[in-house]
Amino acid sequence: MIMDGEIILRKQAVELYLKDVPVCDIAQSLNRSRQWVHKWVNRYRKIGGDDWFLPESTSPKQVYNKTSQKEEELVVNVRKALEGGKTRGYGIIFQAMTRDTRRKVRQLIHTLESLGAKDRDEPIPASRISGGLDKS
Repeated sequence: MIMDGEIILRKQAVELYLKDVPVCDIAQSLNRSRQWVHKWVNRYRKIGGDDWFLPESTSPKQVYNKTSQKEEELVVNVRKALEGGKTRGYGIIFQAMTRDTRRKVRQLIHTLESLGAKDRDEPIPASRISGGLDKS
């Protein structure tokens, strides 16, 4: 939650800028950097309206290295089959994967086992995963 004082400073910075006060003077009077003043002036120009001064999320808009749902389901099914000794039929699926996907599946299974995954139906908390899979 941002403090009301910060919102007031943001609004003051833009008001002063619109009155043609130099950015350096605005920054100095508000005890902020020139970059900070430019950030809020640009946000005001870009968004405008009544909520330009509110913070925006800094989380990524898209996760590029996320495992696809299809691959995730495949790994779960392969693990369940291997756990129960039911490997018949999975050889074809495994062969249909690309070499890179097969390597990732093997690596994922090994990583999960090394993390002590006992119940295959429960996900391992992210806090237990420090290094995880390599990103190559």
